[in-house]
Amino acid sequence: MAGVAAAHASFWKSLFASAEGTGEEVVDRLLVEAEDRFRGEAALGDGRFAQVYQVKSTVAVKICHSEADMSEVMVLKHLRDCELITRYYNHVWINSKLFIFMELCEGGSLHGVVMREPLAWPIARQLLDAVSYMHKSGYIHRDIKPSNVLFKNSARNCIRLADFGLAVTEEAALAGQVRPGGSKAFLSPDVAAGGVPRRSSDLWACGVTLWILVTATAPDIDLLRSLKFPEINKWPGAKMLSMQWLKMLEPLLETRTLHAVQEHVEPSRTLLQTSTGHLQTETGDHVAKFMARFARNTR
Repeated sequence: MAGVAAAHASFWKSLFASAEGTGEEVVDRLLVEAEDRFRGEAALGDGRFAQVYQVKSTVAVKICHSEADMSEVMVLKHLRDCELITRYYNHVWINSKLFIFMELCEGGSLHGVVMREPLAWPIARQLLDAVSYMHKSGYIHRDIKPSNVLFKNSARNCIRLADFGLAVTEEAALAGQVRPGGSKAFLSPDVAAGGVPRRSSDLWACGVTLWILVTATAPDIDLLRSLKFPEINKWPGAKMLSMQWLKMLEPLLETRTLHAVQEHVEPSRTLLQTSTGHLQTETGDHVAKFMARFARNTR
């Protein structure tokens, strides 16, 4: 095992020395070798269009196949100053495949993880901080879900928002210039009905993610739709949650204001002291109310 690790370290050291978005023959040769090397290994993440592998003690590589483009790289570059978002290091295109080098997260994802509320509060705060930074930077994620929220390490107390393959600029989204995408169970009702993705769509996905984190089950959206989306404390499964947690989730899963966010509500601004000591701002009346309530609940 040590010999394999040493071989990987040597290989990726040589690759990093020459892979700055270039198609030089030496990089081409190294990447062909990389594909052979990875073929027999288990991926950290394995999706329809990409696989993620560990390449160094602190570095992972995402190998994108069909329909890969530079959009995720551009988004990650713009968001690289936020420590709650997977950090981008480098990329290279070879033989129609995009290799994206990024920060390694060793603790797995939120998928399948269930936490008691006291342990889940810091996770909720970090997730909302990451989304707030992303929205301020002009992007909508469109695919927030437990498997795209990663733990930085095995302690599972620090997260990174990941997988920006479907992320788009807010301007493009509101202009309807994006193809449909996202995971059905995490689509807000307006997007599921054919509406354009908005900031509120990401907040809805955060709410569903945090609901699952504590209850281990997703809200039954079809059932809720048939019930005309009652108050959140009347949702099936709500009895598993404390009133404090429900009050935190309520503005995220508020269907009546989904169309009002940003465009039709007079924005108010609030400062939230984040878990990392930075000050983040967010706009939108119901978001401001949430942040104020969230800050009180996490002191």
